[in-house]
Amino acid sequence: MIRNQKRCEVISKYDENEKFVLIINRKGNKNLKNLSFLINSRTHGKRMVRLDMNGAPHDNPDGELIPTPHIHIHDEKHLDGKIAIPLENVTDKELIDELYESMLFFLDYNSIEVDGINFVQGLEV
Repeated sequence: MIRNQKRCEVISKYDENEKFVLIINRKGNKNLKNLSFLINSRTHGKRMVRLDMNGAPHDNPDGELIPTPHIHIHDEKHLDGKIAIPLENVTDKELIDELYESMLFFLDYNSIEVDGINFVQGLEV
């Protein structure tokens, strides 16, 4: 099994006392290209959100298969991450902003030029 994980300490753009860990996880067993982004609260010591970009569909507790990309929200409403939500169904503007900022951080860290790229084509936020 191949695992490649990068951990980055990040600070909230809204409150400098809120600290997070952004984990960029490239893992694989059958698919060596699986990619997930995780945001954990360093301040509160808990998981918050995981974005699975590709890989196998997630089997929700109700039996529904959710294809990637999808997110897992670690709260009571989503059974502490056991329920996956298709990315296209996410409507929480703050969550969308956090995922977007994480992606930009990842691209910047890897020296990927983003000028001229339209990441949110057709997405109204």
